[in-house]
Amino acid sequence: MSGAAAKQSPGAGSAADPPAAAEKAAAGESVPEPPPPLLSVDVTGLVSQFARSFVLIFPVYVLGYLGLSFSWVLIALCGLFWIRRHRGGKTSRLGRALAFLEDEEEAVRLSVSSADLPAWLVVKE
Repeated sequence: MSGAAAKQSPGAGSAADPPAAAEKAAAGESVPEPPPPLLSVDVTGLVSQFARSFVLIFPVYVLGYLGLSFSWVLIALCGLFWIRRHRGGKTSRLGRALAFLEDEEEAVRLSVSSADLPAWLVVKE
């Protein structure tokens, strides 16, 4: 008998003994549910939290190791936010221009009425 099987109570029954559980259920006795697992850890959440903490703390550690001030972290963050703000404006303008090119025909149809077009260009709606 293994150590895990020896620790089981004699009336508990095992997974290899399903007829005993079926007999108890048929006799009207309630079958106890197996206990929940002892550890319920979200491994991916734990790893992502560790990675985020590492990314935030590591630059401070490196600056301290190099003997630099924490103000360098603040200067770098200000520079990063400034670059993102200006790059964001550029990408939004580019996105609007590309959206206009994709729907150029529709935009022209909405801005020009069919009465203003020559007879051979009348668009049937």
